[in-house]
Amino acid sequence: MGLCEEAEPLFREAHRGCAAQFGKKDPNTLVATINLGALLRTRGNFAEAEGLFQEALEDCRTELGPLHPETLRCTNNLATCLKDRGFHDKAEPLFREALEGCQAILPVEHPNTLAFMDNLASLLESRDKLKDAEILFKQVLSGRVNVLGRDDVCTLRSAFNLGSLLFTEGLHDEAEPLLQDTLWRTREKLGPLHPNTLELTNKLAEVCEARGSREDAEALYREAYNGCREKLGPHHRNTLMSMNSLAGLLKEQGRLDEAEPLFRDALDGCRSQLGNNHRDTLRSVNNLAALLEAQGRLSEAEPLYREAHKGCLEQLGPKHLNTLMSQNNFAALLKNCGRLQEAEPLVREAVELCKSELGVQHVETLRSINNLAALLKDQGHYDQAEPLFREALKGCLDQFGYAHPNTVRFAQNLAALLTSQGRVAGQDPDLAVFAARRSVQES
Repeated sequence: MGLCEEAEPLFREAHRGCAAQFGKKDPNTLVATINLGALLRTRGNFAEAEGLFQEALEDCRTELGPLHPETLRCTNNLATCLKDRGFHDKAEPLFREALEGCQAILPVEHPNTLAFMDNLASLLESRDKLKDAEILFKQVLSGRVNVLGRDDVCTLRSAFNLGSLLFTEGLHDEAEPLLQDTLWRTREKLGPLHPNTLELTNKLAEVCEARGSREDAEALYREAYNGCREKLGPHHRNTLMSMNSLAGLLKEQGRLDEAEPLFRDALDGCRSQLGNNHRDTLRSVNNLAALLEAQGRLSEAEPLYREAHKGCLEQLGPKHLNTLMSQNNFAALLKNCGRLQEAEPLVREAVELCKSELGVQHVETLRSINNLAALLKDQGHYDQAEPLFREALKGCLDQFGYAHPNTVRFAQNLAALLTSQGRVAGQDPDLAVFAARRSVQES
């Protein structure tokens, strides 16, 4: 039994006791309600946590006032819970309210102000408002450097957040040195086996993978995975996440037999430690399904894709990134099984939601556009498929470069469409741009 699982009955007892002894609107009860909600959110029980935060926030505003620290904490927690469930449009005004409240009563570089600013930046990043998020992440990093110093743990976390965002923006030349410097400082400060160090190692592996440096990426993924196993144990959440990352790289390299036991161990660990409905578990279900699909074991993959999609819808809502990814994957499987009529509404819905929630340049949006193009091609609608294949390729080439696996895949898909129509792919202008950039970046 994990510590959070042991703590839950105690938090529930405290909540019931305060409500019975002092009444539902007493400050002690409100604090107990917020604390219980925070624990439930940590355990992945987002629906119940959200209800508790909603209840507490209304009473905090009336009983304590809108600028009371507990009111602001509850506002921030509710926003975080809504973000976890994929309700980004509802979360953003609450994050802004919490931040503006802190700025009204606390100095601009107070730890709480910077923490709430960091939360808003993370939300903006998840909504693909990357430049707005970058401004806030830089402000948080500057504030923490000024107040806490360059090597403080919170400062290092801010540097990691900014580096990760720059990587997402495709600014690899800015992201990589920042992440490398932060990794070095984190190793010096916390040691090579600290969870923060291992998380940074894993992120640098992602950068290497995106650059096409798969050997370097594998070495870093293995370093992170082995470090997590040694320091945190085989069933810790970070270990399971790093296991999934390594397995994912092996899968992309076509080393499916090596990847499968890692994916299965990660899923078993998530189910036993986090429960069947936790987001990490659902991601692991999806990952194993994708591997089975790549092995041609479609009948084994389908129930897993269904489980992942259903769980994400229930736990995170229809607009969450994880839900959209699982929907794209499930629809692609149905297409590959020849069940085009079942797949089409899922794919079209995914395209619209990805565009509205993530933005037109997000990797998942581009993947959903490619999926719709592939579906239309299989239906014989070549004239509708071609502009979508081109849109996906151009977006991926601009955002992630020639070496990204999706860029290569999208270029191959467009070439296959042209070839199937008797056209010469080598003479196509969009594919010529892909080939030219590839030649420049490889030279």
